[in-house]
Amino acid sequence: MKHLFCFEAPQLTGGLSTTNLKWHQVNQDLLCASYGDSDAAWRTSGSGLVLFWSLKNPSHPERALETNAGVSSLAFSDIYPNLIAVGLQNGGVAIWDLRQRSASPILDSSAQSGPTGGAQQRASGGQQSQGGSAASTLASRHTDVVWDLQWVALRLRRWPALPLWQVDRGPDKFPRESLVSIGADGKVLQWDMRKGLDRAVLMSLKRSPNPDLATNVLNTGPQDRGATSQDSQAFRQSCGFCVSFLKKDPSMYLVGTEDGLVHRCSTSYNEQYLETYYGHAAAVYKVRCNPFWAPAFLTCSADWTIKLWSTKPIPIEARRGSGSYMPKRADSTALGRIGVATNTPLQSYQSTDLCDSV
Repeated sequence: MKHLFCFEAPQLTGGLSTTNLKWHQVNQDLLCASYGDSDAAWRTSGSGLVLFWSLKNPSHPERALETNAGVSSLAFSDIYPNLIAVGLQNGGVAIWDLRQRSASPILDSSAQSGPTGGAQQRASGGQQSQGGSAASTLASRHTDVVWDLQWVALRLRRWPALPLWQVDRGPDKFPRESLVSIGADGKVLQWDMRKGLDRAVLMSLKRSPNPDLATNVLNTGPQDRGATSQDSQAFRQSCGFCVSFLKKDPSMYLVGTEDGLVHRCSTSYNEQYLETYYGHAAAVYKVRCNPFWAPAFLTCSADWTIKLWSTKPIPIEARRGSGSYMPKRADSTALGRIGVATNTPLQSYQSTDLCDSV
Protein backbone atom coordinates (compact mmCIF):
# COMPACT_ATOMS: atom_id res chain seq x y z
CA MET A 1 0.00 0.00 0.00
CA LYS A 2 1.44 3.35 -1.08
CA HIS A 3 0.90 6.49 0.96
CA LEU A 4 -0.34 9.30 -1.31
CA PHE A 5 -1.06 12.31 0.89
CA CYS A 6 -2.40 13.35 4.26
CA PHE A 7 -5.40 15.54 5.10
CA GLU A 8 -4.39 17.72 8.03
CA ALA A 9 -5.07 21.26 9.22
CA PRO A 10 -3.48 21.72 12.66
CA GLN A 11 -4.36 25.40 12.65
CA LEU A 12 -8.05 24.39 12.64
CA THR A 13 -8.17 21.12 14.57
CA GLY A 14 -5.99 22.39 17.43
CA GLY A 15 -5.06 18.95 18.74
CA LEU A 16 -8.53 17.40 18.39
CA SER A 17 -8.75 13.70 17.55
CA THR A 18 -10.28 12.43 14.30
CA THR A 19 -13.45 10.57 15.29
CA ASN A 20 -15.24 9.67 12.04
CA LEU A 21 -14.90 9.67 8.24
CA LYS A 22 -17.61 9.64 5.55
CA TRP A 23 -17.38 9.79 1.76
CA HIS A 24 -20.03 11.80 -0.09
CA GLN A 25 -22.20 9.49 -2.21
CA VAL A 26 -22.57 11.97 -5.11
CA ASN A 27 -19.34 14.01 -5.08
CA GLN A 28 -17.13 11.00 -4.59
CA ASP A 29 -13.95 13.06 -4.24
CA LEU A 30 -15.36 14.76 -1.13
CA LEU A 31 -14.38 13.33 2.26
CA CYS A 32 -16.03 14.51 5.47
CA ALA A 33 -14.03 14.20 8.70
CA SER A 34 -15.19 14.90 12.25
CA TYR A 35 -13.06 15.92 15.22
CA GLY A 36 -13.54 15.82 18.98
CA ASP A 37 -11.65 15.77 22.26
CA SER A 38 -10.88 12.37 23.78
CA ASP A 39 -10.67 13.84 27.30
CA ALA A 40 -13.51 13.04 29.72
CA ALA A 41 -14.34 16.75 29.91
CA TRP A 42 -15.85 16.76 26.39
CA ARG A 43 -19.29 15.91 27.73
CA THR A 44 -19.77 19.28 29.42
CA SER A 45 -17.26 21.56 27.71
CA GLY A 46 -15.05 21.90 24.67
CA SER A 47 -15.88 22.17 20.99
CA GLY A 48 -15.82 20.06 17.86
CA LEU A 49 -15.22 20.43 14.16
CA VAL A 50 -16.36 18.99 10.83
CA LEU A 51 -14.03 19.46 7.85
CA PHE A 52 -14.79 18.72 4.20
CA TRP A 53 -11.71 17.58 2.28
CA SER A 54 -11.38 17.24 -1.49
CA LEU A 55 -8.95 15.00 -3.33
CA LYS A 56 -8.35 17.94 -5.66
CA ASN A 57 -6.91 20.04 -2.82
CA PRO A 58 -5.62 17.90 0.06
CA SER A 59 -3.68 20.78 1.62
CA HIS A 60 -6.72 22.79 2.76
CA PRO A 61 -10.35 21.83 3.58
CA GLU A 62 -13.14 23.04 1.32
CA ARG A 63 -15.35 23.97 4.27
CA ALA A 64 -15.39 23.87 8.06
CA LEU A 65 -18.31 23.58 10.49
CA GLU A 66 -17.86 24.32 14.19
CA THR A 67 -19.92 22.65 16.93
CA ASN A 68 -20.40 23.40 20.62
CA ALA A 69 -19.20 19.89 21.55
CA GLY A 70 -16.95 17.23 20.11
CA VAL A 71 -18.32 15.34 17.10
CA SER A 72 -18.64 11.56 17.43
CA SER A 73 -20.67 10.48 14.36
CA LEU A 74 -21.63 11.60 10.84
CA ALA A 75 -24.22 10.60 8.23
CA PHE A 76 -25.15 12.02 4.81
CA SER A 77 -28.81 11.87 3.80
CA ASP A 78 -29.61 9.22 1.17
CA ILE A 79 -32.32 11.33 -0.47
CA TYR A 80 -30.84 14.81 -0.14
CA PRO A 81 -27.03 14.57 -0.31
CA ASN A 82 -26.80 18.23 0.71
CA LEU A 83 -27.97 17.31 4.23
CA ILE A 84 -25.51 16.01 6.80
CA ALA A 85 -26.39 14.86 10.31
CA VAL A 86 -23.87 15.23 13.12
CA GLY A 87 -23.90 13.39 16.44
CA LEU A 88 -22.20 15.15 19.34
CA GLN A 89 -20.32 13.89 22.36
CA ASN A 90 -22.70 15.73 24.70
CA GLY A 91 -25.68 13.78 23.32
CA GLY A 92 -26.91 16.38 20.84
CA VAL A 93 -27.87 15.90 17.19
CA ALA A 94 -27.64 18.63 14.54
CA ILE A 95 -28.36 18.80 10.80
CA TRP A 96 -26.66 21.13 8.31
CA ASP A 97 -27.76 22.05 4.78
CA LEU A 98 -24.55 22.30 2.77
CA ARG A 99 -26.24 24.46 0.14
CA GLN A 100 -26.38 27.26 2.68
CA ARG A 101 -23.24 29.14 3.60
CA SER A 102 -24.46 29.71 7.15
CA ALA A 103 -22.34 28.23 9.92
CA SER A 104 -25.44 27.39 11.98
CA PRO A 105 -27.36 24.11 11.59
CA ILE A 106 -30.89 24.18 10.19
CA LEU A 107 -32.00 21.77 12.95
CA ASP A 108 -30.49 21.28 16.39
CA SER A 109 -31.79 19.06 19.19
CA SER A 110 -30.17 21.34 21.79
CA ALA A 111 -32.47 24.15 20.65
CA GLN A 112 -35.65 22.09 21.14
CA SER A 113 -37.82 22.67 24.18
CA GLY A 114 -38.30 18.94 24.73
CA PRO A 115 -41.54 16.99 25.25
CA THR A 116 -42.42 18.90 28.42
CA GLY A 117 -40.47 22.13 28.06
CA GLY A 118 -43.08 23.95 25.97
CA ALA A 119 -45.92 23.08 28.36
CA GLN A 120 -43.91 24.25 31.36
CA GLN A 121 -43.11 27.54 29.69
CA ARG A 122 -46.75 28.26 28.81
CA ALA A 123 -47.91 27.35 32.32
CA SER A 124 -45.47 29.83 33.84
CA GLY A 125 -46.60 32.68 31.62
CA GLY A 126 -43.66 32.43 29.24
CA GLN A 127 -41.06 32.38 32.03
CA GLN A 128 -38.89 29.33 32.53
CA SER A 129 -36.16 28.84 35.09
CA GLN A 130 -32.61 28.04 34.10
CA GLY A 131 -32.84 24.62 35.74
CA GLY A 132 -36.08 23.81 33.91
CA SER A 133 -34.51 24.88 30.61
CA ALA A 134 -31.53 22.58 31.18
CA ALA A 135 -33.81 19.68 32.10
CA SER A 136 -35.95 20.13 28.99
CA THR A 137 -32.83 20.30 26.82
CA LEU A 138 -31.63 16.97 28.22
CA ALA A 139 -35.09 15.50 27.64
CA SER A 140 -34.90 16.43 23.95
CA ARG A 141 -31.66 14.55 23.21
CA HIS A 142 -29.35 11.76 24.35
CA THR A 143 -27.76 12.12 27.76
CA ASP A 144 -24.43 10.68 26.59
CA VAL A 145 -22.30 10.28 23.46
CA VAL A 146 -24.08 9.69 20.13
CA TRP A 147 -22.07 6.83 18.65
CA ASP A 148 -23.90 6.22 15.37
CA LEU A 149 -26.43 7.83 13.01
CA GLN A 150 -28.50 6.27 10.21
CA TRP A 151 -30.87 7.89 7.70
CA VAL A 152 -33.92 5.70 7.10
CA ALA A 153 -36.09 6.19 4.01
CA LEU A 154 -39.60 4.74 4.09
CA ARG A 155 -39.79 3.66 0.45
CA LEU A 156 -42.97 3.63 -1.57
CA ARG A 157 -44.39 0.29 -2.70
CA ARG A 158 -43.16 0.72 -6.29
CA TRP A 159 -40.07 2.79 -5.67
CA PRO A 160 -37.50 2.39 -8.51
CA ALA A 161 -34.46 0.23 -7.83
CA LEU A 162 -32.07 3.20 -8.10
CA PRO A 163 -30.01 5.18 -5.61
CA LEU A 164 -32.42 7.56 -3.91
CA TRP A 165 -30.53 10.66 -4.99
CA GLN A 166 -30.95 9.66 -8.70
CA VAL A 167 -34.75 9.34 -8.57
CA ASP A 168 -37.11 12.09 -9.74
CA ARG A 169 -38.31 13.50 -6.43
CA GLY A 170 -41.74 14.83 -7.33
CA PRO A 171 -44.27 15.73 -4.61
CA ASP A 172 -46.15 12.46 -5.12
CA LYS A 173 -43.06 10.26 -5.31
CA PHE A 174 -41.06 11.58 -2.39
CA PRO A 175 -40.70 9.07 0.47
CA ARG A 176 -40.44 10.35 4.01
CA GLU A 177 -37.00 10.07 5.57
CA SER A 178 -36.13 10.05 9.25
CA LEU A 179 -32.91 10.03 11.23
CA VAL A 180 -32.07 7.35 13.80
CA SER A 181 -29.37 7.72 16.46
CA ILE A 182 -27.90 5.40 19.08
CA GLY A 183 -26.05 6.57 22.16
CA ALA A 184 -24.07 5.52 25.19
CA ASP A 185 -27.18 6.15 27.31
CA GLY A 186 -28.72 2.96 25.91
CA LYS A 187 -31.37 4.72 23.82
CA VAL A 188 -32.20 4.30 20.13
CA LEU A 189 -33.98 7.49 19.06
CA GLN A 190 -35.85 8.31 15.85
CA TRP A 191 -35.91 11.97 14.77
CA ASP A 192 -38.75 13.40 12.69
CA MET A 193 -37.82 16.58 10.80
CA ARG A 194 -41.27 17.72 9.71
CA LYS A 195 -41.64 19.95 12.78
CA GLY A 196 -38.15 20.65 14.05
CA LEU A 197 -36.45 17.61 15.56
CA ASP A 198 -39.15 15.56 17.30
CA ARG A 199 -37.78 12.41 18.89
CA ALA A 200 -39.34 9.03 19.64
CA VAL A 201 -37.70 6.21 21.60
CA LEU A 202 -37.37 3.12 19.40
CA MET A 203 -35.56 0.97 21.96
CA SER A 204 -34.17 1.11 25.49
CA LEU A 205 -31.21 -1.26 25.54
CA LYS A 206 -30.98 -3.54 28.57
CA ARG A 207 -27.94 -5.51 29.63
CA SER A 208 -27.95 -9.22 28.76
CA PRO A 209 -25.52 -11.95 29.87
CA ASN A 210 -22.89 -12.85 27.28
CA PRO A 211 -21.38 -16.34 27.74
CA ASP A 212 -18.37 -15.34 25.58
CA LEU A 213 -17.22 -12.63 28.00
CA ALA A 214 -14.50 -13.52 30.51
CA THR A 215 -16.62 -12.03 33.33
CA ASN A 216 -20.35 -11.53 33.44
CA VAL A 217 -20.96 -7.80 33.84
CA LEU A 218 -24.38 -8.50 35.33
CA ASN A 219 -22.70 -9.88 38.46
CA THR A 220 -20.43 -6.89 39.07
CA GLY A 221 -22.95 -4.07 39.15
CA PRO A 222 -23.20 -1.11 41.52
CA GLN A 223 -25.82 -2.95 43.60
CA ASP A 224 -22.99 -5.22 44.84
CA ARG A 225 -21.10 -2.18 46.12
CA GLY A 226 -23.92 -0.49 48.03
CA ALA A 227 -24.87 1.97 45.28
CA THR A 228 -28.18 3.80 45.16
CA SER A 229 -31.19 2.51 43.25
CA GLN A 230 -30.66 5.26 40.66
CA ASP A 231 -27.11 4.03 40.00
CA SER A 232 -28.37 0.45 39.75
CA GLN A 233 -30.98 1.51 37.21
CA ALA A 234 -28.32 3.28 35.14
CA PHE A 235 -26.10 0.20 35.25
CA ARG A 236 -28.86 -1.98 33.82
CA GLN A 237 -28.78 0.16 30.65
CA SER A 238 -26.43 -1.14 27.97
CA CYS A 239 -24.34 1.26 25.92
CA GLY A 240 -25.22 1.14 22.22
CA PHE A 241 -22.41 1.63 19.70
CA CYS A 242 -23.97 1.05 16.28
CA VAL A 243 -27.26 0.63 14.42
CA SER A 244 -28.11 -0.59 10.92
CA PHE A 245 -31.49 -0.99 9.19
CA LEU A 246 -32.39 -3.78 6.80
CA LYS A 247 -32.55 -2.45 3.25
CA LYS A 248 -35.78 -4.21 2.25
CA ASP A 249 -37.59 -3.78 5.57
CA PRO A 250 -37.11 -0.39 7.29
CA SER A 251 -39.06 -1.63 10.30
CA MET A 252 -36.25 -4.07 11.22
CA TYR A 253 -32.85 -3.03 12.49
CA LEU A 254 -29.74 -4.35 14.26
CA VAL A 255 -27.87 -2.79 17.19
CA GLY A 256 -24.43 -3.58 18.60
CA THR A 257 -23.72 -3.09 22.29
CA GLU A 258 -20.81 -2.87 24.71
CA ASP A 259 -21.76 -6.34 26.02
CA GLY A 260 -20.51 -7.94 22.79
CA LEU A 261 -24.05 -8.75 21.64
CA VAL A 262 -26.03 -7.89 18.51
CA HIS A 263 -29.79 -7.50 18.91
CA ARG A 264 -32.34 -7.67 16.10
CA CYS A 265 -35.16 -5.23 16.87
CA SER A 266 -38.40 -3.94 15.39
CA THR A 267 -39.76 -0.41 15.37
CA SER A 268 -43.02 -1.88 16.71
CA TYR A 269 -41.44 -2.95 20.03
CA ASN A 270 -39.38 -0.65 22.23
CA GLU A 271 -38.78 -2.98 25.18
CA GLN A 272 -38.14 -6.40 23.64
CA TYR A 273 -35.51 -7.85 21.30
CA LEU A 274 -36.63 -10.15 18.50
CA GLU A 275 -33.36 -12.09 18.57
CA THR A 276 -29.88 -11.84 20.06
CA TYR A 277 -26.68 -12.95 18.29
CA TYR A 278 -23.73 -14.26 20.32
CA GLY A 279 -20.13 -14.65 19.22
CA HIS A 280 -18.10 -11.58 20.20
CA ALA A 281 -16.07 -11.41 23.40
CA ALA A 282 -15.93 -7.60 23.58
CA ALA A 283 -17.89 -4.50 22.54
CA VAL A 284 -19.39 -4.50 19.02
CA TYR A 285 -18.26 -1.25 17.40
CA LYS A 286 -19.96 -1.54 14.01
CA VAL A 287 -22.74 -3.53 12.36
CA ARG A 288 -23.72 -3.19 8.69
CA CYS A 289 -26.44 -4.98 6.71
CA ASN A 290 -25.73 -6.38 3.26
CA PRO A 291 -27.36 -4.08 0.64
CA PHE A 292 -27.80 -6.98 -1.83
CA TRP A 293 -28.79 -9.97 0.33
CA ALA A 294 -31.02 -8.91 3.20
CA PRO A 295 -30.29 -11.76 5.70
CA ALA A 296 -26.52 -11.15 5.77
CA PHE A 297 -24.73 -8.63 7.96
CA LEU A 298 -21.20 -7.91 9.19
CA THR A 299 -19.92 -6.95 12.63
CA CYS A 300 -16.56 -5.84 13.97
CA SER A 301 -15.56 -5.84 17.60
CA ALA A 302 -12.96 -4.84 20.16
CA ASP A 303 -12.03 -8.54 20.34
CA TRP A 304 -10.14 -8.00 17.03
CA THR A 305 -12.53 -10.05 14.92
CA ILE A 306 -14.88 -9.40 11.99
CA LYS A 307 -17.83 -11.79 11.77
CA LEU A 308 -20.34 -12.60 9.04
CA TRP A 309 -23.88 -13.44 10.16
CA SER A 310 -27.26 -14.40 8.74
CA THR A 311 -30.71 -13.66 10.16
CA LYS A 312 -31.98 -16.88 8.53
CA PRO A 313 -31.32 -20.38 9.96
CA ILE A 314 -28.36 -21.97 8.16
CA PRO A 315 -27.82 -25.77 7.97
CA ILE A 316 -24.40 -26.47 9.48
CA GLU A 317 -24.19 -30.23 8.96
CA ALA A 318 -25.95 -32.85 6.83
CA ARG A 319 -25.30 -36.59 6.66
CA ARG A 320 -26.87 -38.83 4.01
CA GLY A 321 -28.86 -41.68 5.51
CA SER A 322 -31.52 -44.18 4.56
CA GLY A 323 -34.44 -42.79 2.60
CA SER A 324 -36.85 -44.90 4.66
CA TYR A 325 -35.67 -43.42 7.97
CA MET A 326 -38.46 -41.59 9.79
CA PRO A 327 -37.11 -38.77 11.99
CA LYS A 328 -38.21 -38.42 15.60
CA ARG A 329 -36.64 -35.01 16.24
CA ALA A 330 -37.29 -31.62 14.73
CA ASP A 331 -33.66 -31.26 13.62
CA SER A 332 -33.71 -34.57 11.69
CA THR A 333 -34.87 -35.39 8.18
CA ALA A 334 -35.44 -38.54 6.15
CA LEU A 335 -32.03 -38.00 4.52
CA GLY A 336 -30.14 -37.56 7.76
CA ARG A 337 -29.73 -35.26 10.73
CA ILE A 338 -29.24 -31.53 10.17
CA GLY A 339 -28.11 -29.02 12.77
CA VAL A 340 -29.33 -25.46 12.28
CA ALA A 341 -27.43 -22.37 13.42
CA THR A 342 -29.64 -19.37 14.08
CA ASN A 343 -27.70 -16.88 16.20
CA THR A 344 -24.02 -17.71 15.69
CA PRO A 345 -21.66 -16.25 13.04
CA LEU A 346 -21.23 -17.96 9.67
CA GLN A 347 -17.61 -16.86 9.33
CA SER A 348 -15.06 -15.11 11.52
CA TYR A 349 -11.97 -13.16 10.47
CA GLN A 350 -9.14 -12.44 12.90
CA SER A 351 -7.63 -8.96 12.66
CA THR A 352 -4.13 -7.84 13.62
CA ASP A 353 -5.51 -4.73 15.30
CA LEU A 354 -8.59 -3.38 17.01
CA CYS A 355 -11.62 -3.30 14.66
CA ASP A 356 -13.95 -0.32 14.88
CA SER A 357 -15.49 -0.06 11.39
CA VAL A 358 -16.74 -2.27 8.55
